[in-house]
Amino acid sequence: MSGWYYRKIGLLDESTEGPISDAELLQLAHDGKLKLETLVCHESRTKGQWVKTGQIPAAKVQIEKGAAERQIANDEAVEAKRKEKQQKRLASEERKSAEAERRATIVQQAAEQKARSPVTQFLLDGQSEAVVTKVYTRVCEILTSAESIEYIAVQAKPIQIAPDCVVCTNRRLIIFCQKMLGQMVFHDYRWLDLHDAHISEGIMYAEISVVSLQGSKISIGYLPKSQARRIYRIAQEREEEMIELRRQRSMEESRAGASNVVVTAPAPQQVMPMNAEQPKTQDDPVAKLTKLKQMLDAGLIEQEEYAAAKAKVLSEM
Repeated sequence: MSGWYYRKIGLLDESTEGPISDAELLQLAHDGKLKLETLVCHESRTKGQWVKTGQIPAAKVQIEKGAAERQIANDEAVEAKRKEKQQKRLASEERKSAEAERRATIVQQAAEQKARSPVTQFLLDGQSEAVVTKVYTRVCEILTSAESIEYIAVQAKPIQIAPDCVVCTNRRLIIFCQKMLGQMVFHDYRWLDLHDAHISEGIMYAEISVVSLQGSKISIGYLPKSQARRIYRIAQEREEEMIELRRQRSMEESRAGASNVVVTAPAPQQVMPMNAEQPKTQDDPVAKLTKLKQMLDAGLIEQEEYAAAKAKVLSEM
């Protein structure tokens, strides 16, 4: 029987394949299905003897040629995969970079917008932005002309749904008490009517208190220490300003009272009858005003009482 036979060696058995033509033998050699050590046999070419494929020149050339082509193809495939991975990695890095730039832009825009927000200056000591924004909006609705907000402190009570707040303006001390259902009650006091600011610090929180001219004490606790110190500093500055303001007002009132006194030449002394009534000096408005000023300077009456009595005397003139 003419043709080529070759032995196919498997893991468990060995079989003989064939017959195949010269062209088929060379194709198998090129495709790598025949190795240099594969045994082949041909009735005339090998005289019926089994020889190694590598001993057949044409088959050996095809085996080497096929191996070289497969190596080139494999290298090209590996290079293609490497380039594909590199492109994917570059694309991924570009996407990450673009995403990082986008996020950085968003963060920067948010920071710029926040910096432009009027409440930003009141968030430097850990205050809640939501609470400060709410209080700031409400306070702006009640500000008088030439009045501005200087500081906002937020209570940090451990168990409290709506914390109370302290607002310092250049004219008033305002305490906001937040109630249920979003209601707010606020108490405001003029710095002119307050004095004796005091701060008391505990382990975690601090308390601020001031005294009104009427003697009542206003205090709020559970304030973060840094916020309480800011309020205390503002209260001290305002108290010094109000002391100077009260002093200037007192001097102006003294000058105004003195300007109403008319000095005249002494009148000729007249002899009055024994039964004639002496003039009542207590009805003299200048004497009354002088006496009231002396009582105010001695601390016997308050500024408000002095002002009311002075207005009454002037209205009777």
